[in-house]
Amino acid sequence: MTKSERDIRETGSTSQAELAAFSRYKWSTFVCMYIGYLMTMFSRKSFSFVLPAVMEEGHITKGELGMITSSQNLAYAISKFLGGLMVDHFSAKLLFSAGICLFPAAVSSLSQWSEKSEFGTLWGVLSTSMNVACSTGPLVSTFITYQYGWRTTLQAFGTVTIATTAVCYIGMVNSPNDVGMKSPMGETTKTDSGRGHGRGSWQDLIYSRLLWILSVNFMVIFIARTAILDWAQLYLIEELDQTAYTASMFVSSFETGGIVGSILAGYVADKLVALKKGDDLRGSPRTDVCIAFIAVCLLSLATLIYIPQDLIQSWITVVGCALGFGIYGPCSLYGVMAIEAAPTHLAGATHATVALAANVGAVMAGFPISYVASHILWRGAFIVVEVLLALIFVLNVVTRSLEYKILTTRKKLD
Repeated sequence: MTKSERDIRETGSTSQAELAAFSRYKWSTFVCMYIGYLMTMFSRKSFSFVLPAVMEEGHITKGELGMITSSQNLAYAISKFLGGLMVDHFSAKLLFSAGICLFPAAVSSLSQWSEKSEFGTLWGVLSTSMNVACSTGPLVSTFITYQYGWRTTLQAFGTVTIATTAVCYIGMVNSPNDVGMKSPMGETTKTDSGRGHGRGSWQDLIYSRLLWILSVNFMVIFIARTAILDWAQLYLIEELDQTAYTASMFVSSFETGGIVGSILAGYVADKLVALKKGDDLRGSPRTDVCIAFIAVCLLSLATLIYIPQDLIQSWITVVGCALGFGIYGPCSLYGVMAIEAAPTHLAGATHATVALAANVGAVMAGFPISYVASHILWRGAFIVVEVLLALIFVLNVVTRSLEYKILTTRKKLD
């Protein structure tokens, strides 16, 4: 039971009814967000799911394939960035429902129902929807494609996704305040901004060292995530002479490890945040968790790059699991860190900024990585990714004691 739910229980004779209502609204909103995000990922990755069938009808080069994936990620990056800006001024419920087709705004709505000590855990669980989509999507799409063709698969994903919009709009509630209840954020939600009237502006975001550091970290993590998810199968098949079945096992284990990593990173970070002294603004325990997960990622990616060919089949599941574990942990934390460090009225813009950096990373993992691979093979491309991960590992270690606020305390004193 969260602090907010305990407070409701202790307020009087109607506590039980209010507690039940609070929990119902909270979990209804969470389930709708999970389903909505799941369907968003299904639609977003639908082309990748049917790619083998598409390639059978024509010849697609590495460069052309990279251009397609980069353009998809670029469109997603722009739409998600715009959605993040708009959520500071419009209904998160409306934007998220529309965002199933256009631009998701889940983080803003989730933050309204979560306490600081549970936000990371809930966001980690919500993030597993992308793992579920990427692990089950190929199976579903393969079945539909085999029966009816790849065009029908794309149409089916799109139709179901649009239908999910209505479900999410009915089932979601923007915040406890909308139904006459107290937000887990307490009075902070009102005094910090009141939506658009708090201290701080876009200029503060631009000059924030913390925001730039989080953005660089998120960008590199998404380069690694997208490159491994999109290209590791081709690396295994083309350069390590593995079967398509072995390559698909790698992807499955990667997503399975990602589910564990997302949830565990959020849970451990929340526990460490709860133990941290409230007046200590230097650094965040979440940074330490990210450092540990990036170390796991570095070791497991190095194993994938240099693993002997005769050992790959016996180790492929372990390596894939470890890679997913190491990458998805920071993926679930950097957005949470941006929200925590931002003033309430700039939370959406702050998250939109780091999310834009992440999706720029996804774009870079498309054509640029495939272009590198066309010159120095996939192994060389993954060595480049390894170097980038090593750089942000050092960056996290060096800046782990940086003031954990988008608007610095010096600015407050001014």
